[in-house]
Amino acid sequence: MTPEEMRTLYDYNTWANHRQLQAASKLAAEQFVKPMGSSFGSVRDTLAHIYGSEWLWLERFQGRSPSSLPDATQFQDVASLQERWAEFEPRLLTFVRGLTQADLDRVMEYKTLKFGPYKNPLWQSMQHLVNHGTYHRGQVTLRSRARIVFLDPLLFFGREIAKPTGMRTRALRPGRSALASVRGLVETVQTIAWMKEMARQARAESRIIGLVPTMGALHAGHASLIARAKQECSPLIASIFVNPKQFGPNEDFAKYPRTFESDSEQLKQAGVDALFAPEPADIYPKDFSTYVHVEGLSERLEGRSRPGHFRGVTTVVMKLLQIVQPHRAYFGRKDAQQAHLIAQMARDLNLDSDIVVSPIVREPDGLALSSRNVYLNPEERKAATVLYRALEAAKKELEAGDRDALQLQTSLRRKLDSERLAAADYAEVVDAETFEPVVRVRRACYLLLAVFIGKTRLIDNLYVEPKSPGSDELLFHL
Repeated sequence: MTPEEMRTLYDYNTWANHRQLQAASKLAAEQFVKPMGSSFGSVRDTLAHIYGSEWLWLERFQGRSPSSLPDATQFQDVASLQERWAEFEPRLLTFVRGLTQADLDRVMEYKTLKFGPYKNPLWQSMQHLVNHGTYHRGQVTLRSRARIVFLDPLLFFGREIAKPTGMRTRALRPGRSALASVRGLVETVQTIAWMKEMARQARAESRIIGLVPTMGALHAGHASLIARAKQECSPLIASIFVNPKQFGPNEDFAKYPRTFESDSEQLKQAGVDALFAPEPADIYPKDFSTYVHVEGLSERLEGRSRPGHFRGVTTVVMKLLQIVQPHRAYFGRKDAQQAHLIAQMARDLNLDSDIVVSPIVREPDGLALSSRNVYLNPEERKAATVLYRALEAAKKELEAGDRDALQLQTSLRRKLDSERLAAADYAEVVDAETFEPVVRVRRACYLLLAVFIGKTRLIDNLYVEPKSPGSDELLFHL
């Protein structure tokens, strides 16, 4: 983050504080101190907390670590709070305007009020302070019946301040600034500490937190997860993190599609409340040495073809669940083995998160949506439908009464082999709980495919289950 970008961010922060104080001045005295059910009780307490946090963090920026925040009860009315803030504000802005790139990149050390010593780059702490203020100003906006401020403050800031004064509002590096919201992007949280704080606040308010973990390059499959989560949770957090630990040495980590700005726009339009986009160095610091491994299941099928893949998946998902603390986390059934592993991990480790698995979303011609589909050239894209056609052929055999797993596998292979550009990695019929091969389809099973189309590896599956316990009639989920 550059000094110019930081100055713009703090100009926004100052403007937003002024607008909220101006609106609060119209409240009656009893409305100003009336409890409103948010983190800090009343409008007075919440605004005083924003002011106190700015004072506290400026002290930290300058090398000091106060042991307490200012007492909110000293502000009996809006005028007294405005007066104190007006005295403090020039100190903060003078500090911001004097920053160099070296200042922003330096690692600051400080003591928190509750959790001991911390250290991180100055720019991260400064961005956190603005995100913190935005969060609590939003509480006042949403909780107060007086409706004392407007929604989408960054958008109004861009219109009212940036354009008239000629201030530039260029986008910052992906994931690095709430200023991206001026351009219609979702609020982004980059630091682990602030994501944890948001989660603590939401749980303290008995809100149901939802998480949709992604690696970006979003498509309609992700959108379906978000739509379901939006119906069941508030707040809804999406994460974007291209996890290096789940890619093998000869896999596509370096070229995996990264489309942060368009992803952020999609998330905002979908109604996601915040995007968690941590840096790899924060998720995996240089001394990182702890991994999560689900024994047995991690070595089969995808685990056999991609050694170490599932260790990377379960480790990063465990970290995301610990950081975001969701009540529900949403995954797609296209990655059936992965979803089952994550659910197993959550059960085994008594995690306080329900793992929700949603149906596969397909193109009109049956191709399962995948971020890797962008690798396919037109000829390969046409050939890729062979996965769906193979599963459809096996489904018809099951509908006709064939329950022999070997015969079904032969059918799958035959259809895959008919496509010149397809090379099957595996085509298996397995138990839906153990992912071990079955002899006959008698209970819930998966028909699983992993196929190379040219150099692109795609996966797909058909989930089959009895219509009722003991029934020979089957239900199909393709």
